[in-house]
Amino acid sequence: MGNVIVKRSAGGLLAALVTAAAITGCSPGQPAGPKAYNYSSDGYLGTTSANPNLALNPGYHTYQVDSDIALSVLGRLKGVVDTQLQFNGPIGYVKLSVPRGTSPEKAAAIRAQAEQDLHTHLPRYRFVVTVKR
Repeated sequence: MGNVIVKRSAGGLLAALVTAAAITGCSPGQPAGPKAYNYSSDGYLGTTSANPNLALNPGYHTYQVDSDIALSVLGRLKGVVDTQLQFNGPIGYVKLSVPRGTSPEKAAAIRAQAEQDLHTHLPRYRFVVTVKR
């Protein structure tokens, strides 16, 4: 009779282990229940991409607004007598005219300052700046 009890308890233990393994082995590894939606961290719960009139939306700024900003920045440069600006997608082409007597070193410094200022104020564009003496 003692042998029968051992077989029953061993069988019960085996059944419990198989059941426990089946329960834990069949779970997908993720908690059950509703999934949380993660909004983009724009401060507007993800509505930036849906609302074109928010200032954080990349489409908010137009070429006219961007050219006004760029011309304002370039207007502060000393030694520049004329400025031409053209946008072609993400690239802005800038032609600066300086007086004829300007040294090449001064022209290079003006060009470098213009690139730095434009990148600071309009980082979404890559600017190609040329200086004509």
